[in-house]
Amino acid sequence: MRRLITILGKPDTAGTQRYRPTTYTFPDGRTSREHAFFGIALYQWWQAGKQGKIDELVVVGTPTSAWDALYELHPAIESDDELAQVWLELKERVDSQTGASQHDLSAVEHVLEHVLEHVSVRCVVVGECVEPEEQVALLHTLTHTMRSQDHVVLDLTHGYRHLGLIAFEALLFAAHARGVCVDGVYYALFGKQARAASLDGMQTLAAWSEALAIFRRTGVLGPLVPLMREISPQCAAPLAALAYQLSINTFDRAHLSWNQLRGQLTRERDQPGILGMASGALLEEMTKIFGEGDAHLCDWQLAISHKALESGDYMRAALMLYEAVISAAIYDVTRRSDSFLRQDVNQALTSEKSPVQRECFADAHEFWIFKTLSFVRNTIAHGSNPLSGIRQNREVLAALKSASTLHAYLSATARELEPVIERLRRAPPF
Repeated sequence: MRRLITILGKPDTAGTQRYRPTTYTFPDGRTSREHAFFGIALYQWWQAGKQGKIDELVVVGTPTSAWDALYELHPAIESDDELAQVWLELKERVDSQTGASQHDLSAVEHVLEHVLEHVSVRCVVVGECVEPEEQVALLHTLTHTMRSQDHVVLDLTHGYRHLGLIAFEALLFAAHARGVCVDGVYYALFGKQARAASLDGMQTLAAWSEALAIFRRTGVLGPLVPLMREISPQCAAPLAALAYQLSINTFDRAHLSWNQLRGQLTRERDQPGILGMASGALLEEMTKIFGEGDAHLCDWQLAISHKALESGDYMRAALMLYEAVISAAIYDVTRRSDSFLRQDVNQALTSEKSPVQRECFADAHEFWIFKTLSFVRNTIAHGSNPLSGIRQNREVLAALKSASTLHAYLSATARELEPVIERLRRAPPF
C-alpha cells in the first residue's frame, strides 16, 4: 500500500480564493500539465513514473480549505451538470462560516474513486492544530490505517505551514512505531519557473538526529555507520569496525580502530554541514571513554559502565563495572584481554581463601561488595532467579526488585569500587 498525503489550504490569490494554475517541473525533468493544486500534479507525476503506483490519495485540510480544487481530478466536470452541481454545493459549504464537514466530503471521495479507478480517496477534515493535544491527535488521524511496510509520499506545499511540519513528524513516528517507509517528501516552489523540490535532505537530517541521539544516550554506534558511508567512506570504515568491536567488548582492537577514526574525525570536524557536526559529537563522546592518550582498559570499561547505567542498560553496566576491577588488577597491558588470565584473576579475587584477595581489598566489606556484584552480574546475564535463603541471594533479590533499586545498587557499588580500581591500578597484583 502506497499513500500520497497532501495538504489543502485556503488560498487568497488576488481575492479569488483559488490557487493559481501552474506548470511544475519535477526532479526527473518531467513537466506537469497546468494545475492549481500541486497535490494533483504530484499524484499524476508519481502515477506516470517508475517509483510504484499510488494506492490511496489522502487529502488533509480544515473545514474552509479549498476542497473544490479537487475538481481538477475529474475530466468531465465541465460537461456534467449534475457533477458540476455537486462541486458548486461543495464550494458554497467551503465558503460558508462553518465550512465543509466530513460528511460533505464523503460524496467527493465517492466521485473521485470512480474516476481514478483502483485508487481510494480519503478526505480528512482537521482543526487548525494549534493546541498540543490537536497536534498529537493528527498523528492518529494520518497513521491509524497504516501497516508495517506501507509506503508514504508527503506533499507539504499548501495549507497551514505547521500542519506540514506536524505531518512530517507523524510520518517519522510511524516509520519507527509501525515500520512505515517514507518514499519522499515534496514541496512546490513558485516563481518564474515553478518546480517541485524533493526534501530528501529533511529525511537525512532526521535520520542523523535520531542516530546521534541514540549514540549520545547509549553509546551505540551502529545506526551511524550506514549514514557515515553516504558522506565519508574514509570515516565509515573505522567507525564500523569500532561499532562492532565495542559491541563485543574487544577493547584492545577497539582502541586501535578509535585511534584511526579519531584522526579522520579531527580532520573533518571543521567541515561545514553534517560531517563536521557529527565528527565533533563523536570526538566529544568517544573521548569520554578512551581519553586523550593511552588510557587504561579499566578506564574504558568504567566509562562504558557509567554510560550504560545512564541509559538503563543494567546488564552492560554491571558487566563493565565488574570487568573494570579485573582489568585494573592486571599489570601487563598486552595480557589484559587474555581470557585465561582474566579467569584466573576472577577466581582469585572472588575466593575467600585466596591470599591475593586479601591484598586487593582493604577489608571484608570491600570484598563482599565485589562478590555481591559478581552474583548480580551472573543473575542478570543468565536470567536466573536466585533463592532468598542465602545471604548473597537476598542481596541480589533486593537489588533486582525494580529498575530504581537496581540503578541505586549499581550507582552505590560503583562508588564503593572506584577506589578499589584506582588502588589496583597503582599496584596490580597480576
